[in-house]
Amino acid sequence: MDTNHQAFRSLLMAGHQFIADCGEHVYKLNFISDNQLAIEVIKGKGIDLVVDFAHVVVRPNVYLLTWQEEDKTTVSQLADFEQEQVYAYITRPGQTFHKLKGSLKPVKPGSFRIHSLRAHQQENIAIVTEFLDRAFNKNDPEGATRLLSDTYKQHNPYMPDGAGGISYCLGKFYRHIPKLGWKIKHVFTDWDYVIVHSEYDRDVPYSTIDIFRLEAGKIEEHWEVSQKILPLEKAANKNTMF
Repeated sequence: MDTNHQAFRSLLMAGHQFIADCGEHVYKLNFISDNQLAIEVIKGKGIDLVVDFAHVVVRPNVYLLTWQEEDKTTVSQLADFEQEQVYAYITRPGQTFHKLKGSLKPVKPGSFRIHSLRAHQQENIAIVTEFLDRAFNKNDPEGATRLLSDTYKQHNPYMPDGAGGISYCLGKFYRHIPKLGWKIKHVFTDWDYVIVHSEYDRDVPYSTIDIFRLEAGKIEEHWEVSQKILPLEKAANKNTMF
């Protein structure tokens, strides 16, 4: 699974200003965009400058930024916006090496809000469970397909891509099985993915696992595997399928 999640891939602090207070060295950091940073020296040696930088997501709200200044000084900065900590590793021409550690706080208190991974995952779960409820319990294909992206990709070989494919297949279901009775048993989430273990009734009861990938609040991709539920008297164990 792609752990470099889209919601965290863009720089959430773009457009915000922070104070990096490392004791004898204090800087104002103005994140102009996802790749440009203005640095103003508040205390200590140095000059004000604007740099182009690259970044990677270490984990939600923690970024590794790297850039090179005009005099060939290279900087690697670990910015932890959740813990409000900054760590900078600086290599100057001549191979002199410096380390800085300090606090990292917004210029205007309360102006910057970190992105909660837990909240994001709960939002994704709500979208998927609403989709399944509308699609299979409420006979509401229009409401269900509103939760799909414009580029929805389907991995079930019997269903076409796109919202139209879902509408077509749901229409067939409703004609033959007016009440599917979809029951969610377990839900798991990992970044952009929501995994649902469910029971539903076709001609006989089925156990199914559906995997959904979401992007920007929409269901983008879907995989599934299903099997018939054996009566306990025919099963090799008494554990049930849930």
